[in-house]
Amino acid sequence: MTVRVMLLFVVVAFAAPLVLASSTNPPITTLIARESLWRYWDNADAPGPFWKTAAFADGGWPLKPAQFGYGENDEATTVSSGSNPHITTHYFRRKFHVPRAADFTNLLAEVLRDDGVVVHVNGQEVFRMNLPSGEINHFTYASAQVTGTNESFYFATNFSSSVLVDGENTIAVELHQAANPTDASFDMSLSAIGSPQIEGHPLNLSAERSGSAVTLRWQGTNSVLEQLRLPTGSWESLTNAVSPHQLPAPTDSRLFRLRRK
Repeated sequence: MTVRVMLLFVVVAFAAPLVLASSTNPPITTLIARESLWRYWDNADAPGPFWKTAAFADGGWPLKPAQFGYGENDEATTVSSGSNPHITTHYFRRKFHVPRAADFTNLLAEVLRDDGVVVHVNGQEVFRMNLPSGEINHFTYASAQVTGTNESFYFATNFSSSVLVDGENTIAVELHQAANPTDASFDMSLSAIGSPQIEGHPLNLSAERSGSAVTLRWQGTNSVLEQLRLPTGSWESLTNAVSPHQLPAPTDSRLFRLRRK
């Protein structure tokens, strides 16, 4: 598991009426890297209705590295060709560990998929790409063929981290081919996004208005409040500002941000 903590940047803009906005680069944890090992099912028959659940016994499935596929000569692991009319779907499973699920706010997936995928976490569908709505089964074709540069493109999407549990988690992916397929590809990465931290606390900047007065509040002491006078100007450090910090009634528009010392 790799943890990367980015610079935090929180912005508050106010004019009458007060408007609060925020922009952050939070810590990102890699749960599954590209070209990882996955267990996979490459068979004309479906693996059974419980294949996507955490309790499913997949020890008999081969364990090989992504990228999976055929027909493009860039596969690390080759799966059965779509020339067999029964091979419309391939299945992939992988375990990953999360020490504390509450540390994360959402998940980011980047998927190489030729042609369509349905992705499940701990038995729950979290998203699908290039597949019709409604029930999906072993013989469901993808909505369209993936061609050209899209065959090597990692499509990104994000979804709620509420599907995670503390400890071991299971991701299960089904790859579907379009009608009359000539090739296939699958690989995927998964990252978890958390709240930025300073001194063990989430770093956040909030604004409260009482009449014409505005009060800024934040957590942590290893930070500096800065302001920018609009429409032009440069950032000014308010080095002695501590939370809560009351501002006079605004006579102009300003941006406020909180940054690390």
